[in-house]
Amino acid sequence: MIDALIFAAGLGTRLRPVTDSVPKALVTVGGMTVLERAIRRIVELPPGVIVVNAHHHAGQVEAEMARLNRLLEAEAESEGEPKPPRIVVSLEAERPLETGGGLRHAVPLLGAGRPVLLHNADVVTELSLSALVAAHGESPRLATLAVQDRASSRKLLFDPEGLYGRLHVGSGREERAREPGGPRRALAFSGVHVVSPGLIEQLPDEEVFSITDHYLAVAASGARIEAFDIGAAAWSEIGTPERLAAARRAF
Repeated sequence: MIDALIFAAGLGTRLRPVTDSVPKALVTVGGMTVLERAIRRIVELPPGVIVVNAHHHAGQVEAEMARLNRLLEAEAESEGEPKPPRIVVSLEAERPLETGGGLRHAVPLLGAGRPVLLHNADVVTELSLSALVAAHGESPRLATLAVQDRASSRKLLFDPEGLYGRLHVGSGREERAREPGGPRRALAFSGVHVVSPGLIEQLPDEEVFSITDHYLAVAASGARIEAFDIGAAAWSEIGTPERLAAARRAF
């Protein structure tokens, strides 16, 4: 069994003025909010519970969760399918806690001792979630990150032992958690990943932090953070008006 956490608490400042009145997670692509797109794909796994964190226009996110709970239950009943997993909100009332802080804050809502699929709400993709989850379960890794060989301002650096650093593409500057060994790959992170209970137990006692920074920190101590290459799978991120327009053309 696996649980899921969708990161939907961001302010969406780069997508203004769209996000002045609506949270980024409720922006539509192909006639459906990006949040509903992610949830419908996650439900197919199926997870034990789906948690969505919320801050910016949180009331709208909570209303959407209530709508989707009703809709998915009605669809399952009409098709004679098992009841879908419940969708609950992890409210970040004072400020967004970033990805690491958001995970830490949501832990009480997740099943104890289960791996967790993490999915950015602003990512629209056709990567195989079931293949990602299966790959994660095949070795004693703490996390498995969906990555792709595409243009990006920052890339993660991997060798045969997993994550070892981060590359800032424009400057060529590398942040190394450890020295690499063997063939090296620089790959763009796709905003979808799976973490083991062991990684959750090691989350720092901080309120706001990036999960990627935590991956580098545990990699420095020898933990395995693995890459899952999604190859040519369709992928878009709607963080800016230009990227939103591209996603709407692609999907």
